[in-house]
Amino acid sequence: MISVPGTPGTPAGNTAVCGDNDSTAYTTSGASDANYYTWTLYPENAGEIIGTDVDAYVDLDDSFSGLAEINVMGSNECGDGPVSDNIEVNVYALPDPVISGETLVCEFWEGIVYTTSDNPDNTYTWEIEGGNITDGAGTHEVKIDWGEAGTGWLRVTEVTPQACEKTTEDYTVIIDDCTNIDELDLRYVSIYPNPARDELFIEFDRKLNESYTVRIMDLTGKSVAVYNETASNGLIRINISELKKGLYSIELSNQESGKITQRLIKN
Repeated sequence: MISVPGTPGTPAGNTAVCGDNDSTAYTTSGASDANYYTWTLYPENAGEIIGTDVDAYVDLDDSFSGLAEINVMGSNECGDGPVSDNIEVNVYALPDPVISGETLVCEFWEGIVYTTSDNPDNTYTWEIEGGNITDGAGTHEVKIDWGEAGTGWLRVTEVTPQACEKTTEDYTVIIDDCTNIDELDLRYVSIYPNPARDELFIEFDRKLNESYTVRIMDLTGKSVAVYNETASNGLIRINISELKKGLYSIELSNQESGKITQRLIKN
């Protein structure tokens, strides 16, 4: 004579976990006459629980936070036994740091600000390559002095009071030397602002009214925009709002005066 399984012992395991915990173990003392076990995790969107023995493992969904419950039921060829009492598990949300700040800078620029969301109860640890943190270490906002031309990066790890943590991907920053590429053939000309956002101004020291070709090129030398402009009282104004953010070369030329080429940072 085989009896229907008895009531399993209440599951035991961690009652407070972080949302990224994908291998949390739970166990039951078992049930009389049980050949295998069915584990259940509530609510369904909390993740999944895997196991058919007295031990099971929870794979939590990264987006879930709140209260979850786990129970277990024993079974054999005669049927299913009663469900155990629930164990309640507090699932704490992971932080989600996202870095914002300049991705194109000139070498030796100082005091460049980088931030992530400010959660006053959390702590922040920044790491950097290619520069130095001069202010704000341990907070959501830092100031950085960049070094020599090249490629730098920074990242931040945010930790909650429940010890749940997340680290960003490396935030890449191009450090440019920001010097002219060619010798100046057109003298007494200024190209500003640099970095530029929506408008670019080319200003001559004389009130010229001459025609120029303005060519913007990517780092491979490919032209991405060409403008044929006439200086009005020594000033050319160009709308670059549709140009993607990045590092470019700008070439200014006409047949009589020659040309100059210099770096341009578009924000």
